[in-house]
Amino acid sequence: MFAVDTQTNEIFLYDDIGPAWMGMIDSASVIAGLKSMEGKRILLRINSPGGSVDEGAAIFNAIMRHSGGVDVAIDGIAASIAGYIAMAGKKVTIAANAKLMIHDPWTIAMGNSTDLRKTADVLDTYAASMLPAYVAKSGKSEEEIKQIMRDETWYGAVDAVAEGFADEVANATSASMQVAEGRFAKTPSALLKKVEAGTRTEAKPRLWDMRVKLANLTRK
Repeated sequence: MFAVDTQTNEIFLYDDIGPAWMGMIDSASVIAGLKSMEGKRILLRINSPGGSVDEGAAIFNAIMRHSGGVDVAIDGIAASIAGYIAMAGKKVTIAANAKLMIHDPWTIAMGNSTDLRKTADVLDTYAASMLPAYVAKSGKSEEEIKQIMRDETWYGAVDAVAEGFADEVANATSASMQVAEGRFAKTPSALLKKVEAGTRTEAKPRLWDMRVKLANLTRK
């Protein structure tokens, strides 16, 4: 779900981040939402397992440019690029029962050894571009953040605040988001949703479903 409430000055990122044609939340939609409340202080509510780094970076930059300022509330889960987007908030609150996850970007790659080395170099470039936001928000060193990203680190609300990635723990919410099995390496079991063949009904399958299927094939 993506929603803009001009009465309460809230934007809801309650879905995957990615191309609109795939049914995800894209940067153009978020930018339009921000422009509809130009000059106003906005609360961006996040409940998303992440998605496209490029779309997420554009959303992050748009939040940083917003003249009225943007606060962030992590209502359920802010994982991967959604966690990166959260770092753009002037103030970041996280619900007592919510989760934040930070990791290195990943992809599915095919080709010869030269192709794969090039892909690894590109991923390193993406990781490096995300590093400053985590450093600025937490006050940690670059080396500390690099290790956190390499480890795929999950934080509960109290730990997210203690480690500097959020400013305040808010009341628990009813927002929930499940993460497809195999999408991340260390997803807490309480958040897992098993992917079963033939159970999705959308005409255009979600990007993470295709990635999970490809990842499973490469493991065999």
